[in-house]
Amino acid sequence: FLWNLVGPEDEHFLDSVQSLVEVLSGTMQPSLRVGICGVNNVGKTTFIARLKDSLEKNLFNIVVTPDIYNRAVTGTDMASNYAMLTRQLLLESTVKNCDVHLYDRTAMDNYCYLRMRYGEVGHQGLITDIIDRARAFDLLIDIRFRGDKYSAATRFVTADQRTQVRASLDEFIHSYHLTTHPVIIDPERFEETLSQEVDRIGSLIAARVFQKRVSD
Repeated sequence: FLWNLVGPEDEHFLDSVQSLVEVLSGTMQPSLRVGICGVNNVGKTTFIARLKDSLEKNLFNIVVTPDIYNRAVTGTDMASNYAMLTRQLLLESTVKNCDVHLYDRTAMDNYCYLRMRYGEVGHQGLITDIIDRARAFDLLIDIRFRGDKYSAATRFVTADQRTQVRASLDEFIHSYHLTTHPVIIDPERFEETLSQEVDRIGSLIAARVFQKRVSD
């Protein structure tokens, strides 16, 4: 499916091919892959930055794939949303030579934003790719506000639209039986609850890394 949407000249496509060659040749061991999902402006990027710092202090080698929305391909029209979704899928197929690979946003998020703006979109092949990528994560972290109260509008998304995306994410996770680890942030105690959740998830990831090393 992805081959039909991007060509071999796409930088993310080339990264994915190189990663696959390295894994198959035995020159690289796959990392612990952690996807971070959630509505925009709930602290995903801040959470990842703090988590990365915490894990690096414990001598883990960490790679972060940033939110595709912060890259060159952005916008709210359907073509831009599809482009972001397909590039996110490519990014999620890339394996890095590190202990932990953190993904700031998942293709599941992109699909739910596309669905919020344009209704039911995409064919089963696309949805299957999104589900497969979500299930391929070793951990899927779902960041949300306590009480799911998204009263503030952001630059491109209204408060109502953020609530719709949250509902769509919940439906997607439930419908396809995805296992997530919720991270609950209290916006009124943002720093306190963020720090607590970074410590909790950091301990979980560290345990999984050690477990993976033993099993490998």
